[in-house]
Formats: sequence, structure tokens, C-alpha cells
Amino acid sequence: TETKDNSPIVIGTILSQTGVASAFGESAKNGVILAVEEINAHGGIDGRKITVIHEDDHTDPKTAIGSYKKLTSIDNVDVIIGSNFDFMVKTLFLEAEKSGTPVITPTSPRIAGSTDTNKNSFTMLSDFSEIIYSLNGYLTKTPYTKVAVIYYDGPFGEEITKTISSISVKNGKGVALAETYNSFGIKDWTPYILKMKKEGVDMVFADMLGHDYAKFVEQSKRYGFTPKMITHMDVKDILDDEQKDRSYLNGTIVLNWDVLGDDENFNALFKKRFGKDATHFAAQAYTSVYIASKAVREADTKEEVVSILEKRTFDTPLGKFEFTKNHTGEITKVKVQEIRDGALVDIEVK
Repeated sequence: TETKDNSPIVIGTILSQTGVASAFGESAKNGVILAVEEINAHGGIDGRKITVIHEDDHTDPKTAIGSYKKLTSIDNVDVIIGSNFDFMVKTLFLEAEKSGTPVITPTSPRIAGSTDTNKNSFTMLSDFSEIIYSLNGYLTKTPYTKVAVIYYDGPFGEEITKTISSISVKNGKGVALAETYNSFGIKDWTPYILKMKKEGVDMVFADMLGHDYAKFVEQSKRYGFTPKMITHMDVKDILDDEQKDRSYLNGTIVLNWDVLGDDENFNALFKKRFGKDATHFAAQAYTSVYIASKAVREADTKEEVVSILEKRTFDTPLGKFEFTKNHTGEITKVKVQEIRDGALVDIEVK
């Protein structure tokens, strides 16, 4: 009969293998797979191997709820890693608060008042407002008259707008013009472009998936709208597509908070295993397996897993990691970069 000391540690994942967040879900799943293979090849965590059960939430909150209930009531997992986008993570966090099995998200930051963490939920990233505030140096030293934020309607984009507005007001430039959209894969950005051009906007933060951003920039130039463009690391999807002309993206400023995977050894291991670079927070998913499995190994109950996650500093292959009292990652490394000749180049922002 198996005892607690030699029974497997059971980790469940609820990630978007299909739907609009599928690129994030695939990378996170691969990060989990790499960590599990590594740990099991070395005999497990103090002798306990890891079993992982993967669920696809289809980037649909209702599916995520069903997956959580299956993993907890049928598969009896010890801990869950998931999901990817804020509206998915919010659903899982609420389930964790009610049901008790802890959830760690590798990709979605805490947004106060919206995607709040709770007693049974954790995020590998720090508060989103802190991450966005990393643009302070760039916005303060760069001349502009009017900044706009165009974002997918939801808490993620609202937090970007709020933080950029606060920086802009501090700089004497007024609040950001806020423009929202409600679907992915928009073919025609003309109404947004013409409105911002009319309003005298000369700096834009575009919260968009890579292919949407590429179309937005292309169409902006067609209308003679050439503000300083800022986006986030989702633009990497375009930069990695060598079949595309990427020259028109040169000069784009990129706020990149997915830099844990820049570790050369990790990226080499990931690329050898999966044939592609470690993007879309694969490194955070990989690290979360080390953290979660060590917490489960030390604990006697799921409540104790939470207590250990709250109190410990964990040694992982990508460095030490600990959670704050708000159940967020203590520090998220952030880079402000510029696209030059189709590549991301770090820029000085102090």
C-alpha cells in the first residue's frame, strides 16, 4: 500500500490549449512538462514523483469551472496551476476560495479590485500596477503631448490605463485617452486611428495580441498616424515569424515582464525539448511546479500547502522565489525594450 511518503504528488493544470489564449496555454503546459520530467528524472521531490493531469479550458470560464471540479473531486489533485488570461484566472481563484485546493497562475498578475488573490490563490507575478509603473522612466524622459491607451475591455487594460494616466498626470500631460475594443482579430482599426489622430495623440499604448498590433500599426501608417507606439511582449509572436515583414514595427517600445525565461540555460533546455523559445511565461509555469511540489511534499493537508506557500523561500533552478502577504510574486523582472531591425533591444529608462 502506498503511503504519503512514496505516493505521487498530483498536480493539475487548467490552461488554454485552445481559444484566444492558446499560445499562452501551450507554453505554460510545456513549462510544466519540462519541470515534471526534470524532477522525476532526479527521483522526485524527496522520493515522491510527480503526476500531472492537464485540462484544456478552451479560454472559456465555464469550462474552467468544470475542469476545477473534475481535478479536485475526481482526480483529487494536490494543487492546480492555471489559467492564462485575467478573466479565466478570476474564475479559478473564486473556485479555489470556495473549495480549498490552491491555485497558482503563472501568467496573470494580481489586479487589485478585480483579479484579486485570496486565501487559496497565488500568482507568480507581482501586482500589475507595479509592472506597468516600470514605464515611468521612459514616459518621464520622452517628449509627448497626449497619450492614449487602446485596450481589450476588461480589468487588465483598465489597470494599464489607470497607471499610465497617473504617470502622465504627474508629468503634467493629463489623463490618458482611453479607447476599448471587445473582440480579437479586428480587421479594421480605422475608427480608433482617426479618433486618436483627431485628438492630437502622439503616444499610444496598445494592449493587443501580436497579430492585432501588427495590423494596427500597419493601418496607422496608412492614415499618416505616426505616434510613438508602446505595446507589451505579446508582439514577440510577430517578431518570431520570419515569414513576415517586421520592419514597420521598428521603433516600437515593448514593456516586457516575461524575462525569467531569458535565462540561457533554461531557454536552451526548453528549445531542445520543444523546438521553440520559452515565451508566454513558460519559465513561470516551470518554476511554479518546483514551488508547488515542494510545498505539497512538506504538507500534511491542503490547508498546510497554502501555509507553506505563504511562508517559505523556495530554491528553484531559476533562482529563489517567495510570495508576498498578498500571494503575489515578490519581484517581477521587467525590461523596457525597443524593436530594432526586428529584434528586441534593452533601452535605458532611468
